[in-house]
Amino acid sequence: MRAGYQVTWHSGGLYAYTTYLFIIPALNVSIFTVTNGPGTRNSSNTHRQLFYYTADLLMGEEPWVNLSTACEFPAPWSPLPTPPPQNEITVPGGFDHPEFFVGDYGNRLFGDVKVRPNGTDGLMATYNRLAGPLFRTEVETVLMLEVLGHLQFLSAGVNATNYMNFTFAKPSGDGKYQELSIRASDFGETELISFKRGVKFSDPADDSSGCGQKTNSLLCVLLVLILRSFF
Repeated sequence: MRAGYQVTWHSGGLYAYTTYLFIIPALNVSIFTVTNGPGTRNSSNTHRQLFYYTADLLMGEEPWVNLSTACEFPAPWSPLPTPPPQNEITVPGGFDHPEFFVGDYGNRLFGDVKVRPNGTDGLMATYNRLAGPLFRTEVETVLMLEVLGHLQFLSAGVNATNYMNFTFAKPSGDGKYQELSIRASDFGETELISFKRGVKFSDPADDSSGCGQKTNSLLCVLLVLILRSFF
């Protein structure tokens, strides 16, 4: 792409879908790309390849990304570090006290999570349409969910398994955890969804539910329906 033009861009994504919008104001040109399938570290490279190639064609330039260079992109321009395989974050073996995790955890906006026994010392979790076994890590309170079933592609990475992080907290006197936070790669590094034992999605909304005052209840319902439609 010819140097000297300012490019404004933004990316977006949800499980199995990624999008990019590129805008070149000086040329009055916008390029939108969308892909589906398992999200990998190479997905952003695919969008950038498409953008560079399309932008060069629109400007009458010879594309510098071509059949000879596309497979090596972005090398040698900006090579990406290779992350350690995610499989290494789990450890073998069952749970010493699976009953501490078993139970129903809810969020009045984002739904309910069910943790159930899986065999004698294993655990299984279900969150809307996401379901699969939970695996131990070196941290007792941190478990990893491998998604199975018809959404198995969410965990089926190219070179490693992509897990959802289940972090439990605030054990009661009998050892049972009272809170659960879920984090996945698509949520971002710091974005968590928190659930509490004894709370249900169907519970009546109140001022402490996260939806605000009762005058905003209709807006909350609409937002919940939109969010749940994705799961």
